[in-house]
Amino acid sequence: MFHNFQTVGLIPHIRRILPNATLVWQNHLATGDPTPVVWNFLVPLIDQAQVAVFHTLEYFPRENPNLTALHLPVLEHLPALYPFSPKNCELANLGISVVKRVLAQYQRDYTLVSKFNLKPKVEKAYLKITGSRITDLQSESMLDSLTKASIRAAFIKEGRRPELERFMTQAAARPEGLSHLVRELHGIDPKRPLFAQISRFDSLKDPLGTIKAFVQAYLALARENLPLEQLPQFVLGGTLEDDDLRGFEELVRIFIYLDNLQETVFHETRREKGLKLEELSRQLRRDVFVLLLPSHDPMADSLEINALQRTARAVIQKSLREGFGLAVTEAMWKGVPVIGGNTGGIRLQITHGTNGFLAGEWVGDELQDSLEDTAQFIITYTKHPEVAARMGEMAKRKVAKDFLLPENLNLFLQKLQILLAKNAPASAPAPVKKRKRPAV
Repeated sequence: MFHNFQTVGLIPHIRRILPNATLVWQNHLATGDPTPVVWNFLVPLIDQAQVAVFHTLEYFPRENPNLTALHLPVLEHLPALYPFSPKNCELANLGISVVKRVLAQYQRDYTLVSKFNLKPKVEKAYLKITGSRITDLQSESMLDSLTKASIRAAFIKEGRRPELERFMTQAAARPEGLSHLVRELHGIDPKRPLFAQISRFDSLKDPLGTIKAFVQAYLALARENLPLEQLPQFVLGGTLEDDDLRGFEELVRIFIYLDNLQETVFHETRREKGLKLEELSRQLRRDVFVLLLPSHDPMADSLEINALQRTARAVIQKSLREGFGLAVTEAMWKGVPVIGGNTGGIRLQITHGTNGFLAGEWVGDELQDSLEDTAQFIITYTKHPEVAARMGEMAKRKVAKDFLLPENLNLFLQKLQILLAKNAPASAPAPVKKRKRPAV
């Protein structure tokens, strides 16, 4: 199988090497309206496979006289997740060695942060730069951008080194230990509701819009005089590859917004009476956590993401454009409802109001009002935990029914076999031998 467009150049080479192999190209992206010059360049390569797979026919290019048509059978099939992977497995009874592996990251990260003198001189850290990311940020231009955005690079709770033995003992003593442990490591209050978005720092995932929606919801709840222990917290966790300049720019925009959060609070609540605005803005700022997740130990990273998702009241995936959105599936499998952008494969997973919420409405080619919708759904889940629990249970049932391996793989192979048989070239009939007439 060849996945997405990065691999299509290999198809003709594999075809020459393995002429009898069945070659399948699978597209995971929403390509209903591709750029003609790019699509037309790729089609002759894709056509050398036997089958093209799309998650949904919505991803298949719409009719356009400027687009070259594919000349191979197309199969529609949704992806699935593996429930026993580190990112999706149950966290109960992981064992001390696994917990220690997760915590080892923090010991290493603390050393690196101390080495580069990036510990904050502020009350709260907003960004945890971990692992190799520290050395990636040593170029002058990047550090200058970080300084201008006033990003506080730090390690857990004002740079204090975690007491590993104590944490390991606590984690091993209770089934849900790792989830509580990860919260404690990042300074997240385990007694208060948490919302999380875990994805790339990509403008199409709209991380800045998600933070703005959370701020809007937080201020609305504060106006209702909700006590502090009921106000929500928000974690924005993401990865940043070494060459991802757009992701870095998105991260800088996020921290510029957070640095100006006090102005936002004053602007949004200037006419409200009874609100202590300076105190409210400081509290709100403490309740937004931005985590730059490391990549030097994929297993430990996956377990940390797993723990963050499981401990959330709801997961947010406010994408403006999306392929299938496997991050949505991962959260739903954990019994956590999702507030998702009303786009792409997210719509195939979330039944609005039943197992989650869809944010935004399409007006022409633009998704509108997703920020306002997201804020309202955050308020609903904050005030009504029983609604979140009920929808989370329905979300898990949906994934168990439609999006788990190996059942999904078996279904895919059956559909593929039927499609290949249907499109197999008809074998030529055997020639009829003429009988010789007997001699008279």
